[in-house]
Amino acid sequence: MNVKISLKKGNLIFFIYLILFELLVITERSSFVGLGIIAFNCIALISNKKYFPYVIISSFLLNGEVLPILNIIVCIIFSGKKIEYSKPKLKHLVILLTIFFVSLIQSIINNTIINVIFYSGYLFIVYFLMLFIWNKIKIDDVVPIAKEFVVIETIAVITQLFMYRSFTPGDLYRGTLDSAHWLANFLLIAAVCIFCYKNDFKRESIFGKIRKDFPIYVCIIFLIYFADAKTIIGSFAIGIVFFVIFEKISKFKYPFIAFIITFYLLIFVFSCIYKSDVVVAYMSEHFSDISRYLYSSTMNGKFNYISGVFTDNMFSYKIIFGNGIGQFGSRVSNLFAYSVMYRGDSALNHFIANNFSPHYLQEYANYISYYTSDFVENIRWISAVLSYPFNNVTSWFAETGAFGLIGIASIVQYYLRDSKGKFLAYYFVVNCFFDIYFDNFPVVGIVVVMIAATRMSGDKYKQLKGNT
Repeated sequence: MNVKISLKKGNLIFFIYLILFELLVITERSSFVGLGIIAFNCIALISNKKYFPYVIISSFLLNGEVLPILNIIVCIIFSGKKIEYSKPKLKHLVILLTIFFVSLIQSIINNTIINVIFYSGYLFIVYFLMLFIWNKIKIDDVVPIAKEFVVIETIAVITQLFMYRSFTPGDLYRGTLDSAHWLANFLLIAAVCIFCYKNDFKRESIFGKIRKDFPIYVCIIFLIYFADAKTIIGSFAIGIVFFVIFEKISKFKYPFIAFIITFYLLIFVFSCIYKSDVVVAYMSEHFSDISRYLYSSTMNGKFNYISGVFTDNMFSYKIIFGNGIGQFGSRVSNLFAYSVMYRGDSALNHFIANNFSPHYLQEYANYISYYTSDFVENIRWISAVLSYPFNNVTSWFAETGAFGLIGIASIVQYYLRDSKGKFLAYYFVVNCFFDIYFDNFPVVGIVVVMIAATRMSGDKYKQLKGNT
């Protein structure tokens, strides 16, 4: 196994990361320790550019909302004398700029310009990350490092088991990240990349592939069990179904675009029928645990938001262009709606509230006003991701409309064309039905990096394919 080989050779950087991230756990994700990790990454990159994949992946295991982005900036600055990135396609820029200017016009009317500015900045960071790493990172480099970070997260969770003196799975066991769901997301993505690594070019049974890295898979299962991330696992399973249908069975020329259209049509149909008497009776009788999140007035905020967007508020010009980015369900729209909903205790939330007046659409406020401190206090006893009104799948449509959905899907389709990590895009979209994972940089960042790393355009992949 690659991790064992690295340890025998005395992989110094692995041990340093192990110590630093362990300190991050012991200090309960201290920002000072996080800054120390970023400082070490600066030194590592200056000393040798071969540590670039280490530094990139470590970005998405840092805590908080600012540190991961700060670490990516370090990667960009110290990656070489000249900042190199893949040139974007003109038609992609036309799509993105159209979305931006339509949103800007709407924000002028709605007095929400600051929302568009903030969210555009975040979207630029995500898009530039993709352009920056697209030709810089190979799966040959990423997989051994991913294994080592799985070991680091395993030790981190074991430390937390001793710290909290409880063996009940839950949100406490999040490793170095801010959320147990974020940790599970990283682990499943790492498992996919490890499983896919070179396996397409060998006639090897599935059991043979698993046996080769069996200790790593055991660690991943152990961590996912204690993270108790059932929705992440569910998204993974549903993503597999959609991936097989659209990438393996169907003959669509643009399978990911076809998937997006189908997925949203299914949501639309569901939104139209789930309140009918027949469906209510059936769900209440056969799926009582789930039905309360659909029909109980204290728990059905998410599905009220979904059905409202797809059946009530979009039958106008908004079905084409939406309400504008940063204005109807994205993380930024929530940040600036702090006067009508609960404000979390984070540095970013406090910064927005202390320096900017609230800006939000009243139509959106109607869906989130129930999300109060009392609701958050009691959310521990129910499923948070099924009851709070946040998810990117709905916000993408609510903010960009059909034009934005199809346009962005076409951009993603282009970048998936030569990647062996296509499944990750399907899984991530399904996952975003349950939460605003796209608006959390550590979550979307690792997806982008792994899709880029699993491309077949690397020299080693070409050589392997040629030998086969």
